Amino acid sequence: MEGVPTHLNAKEVGQAMAGVLGVKGIHDLHIWTITSALDALSTHVVVPVGEDRDVVLGRLQSLLRDRFGIDHVTLQVVEERSDRVQVK
Repeated sequence: MEGVPTHLNAKEVGQAMAGVLGVKGIHDLHIWTITSALDALSTHVVVPVGEDRDVVLGRLQSLLRDRFGIDHVTLQVVEERSDRVQVK
């Protein structure tokens, strides 16, 4: 059964991502190990309407690579909606 790699804390990763400039929240965060040297992450990233998505994605990719050593990421950007509960 796959789980979060033991050297990573999903809550810490999620909180760090939610704190990035331009991020309103994240949801559906998944972190797993592909091989012993390759961790992967996927999540939905909520941004305000009109936010520059490419800039936010660059900030998130840098954070994940530099702070957590995660290079294999899939980030789906969704615009903030008033009817969606945000995780922050």
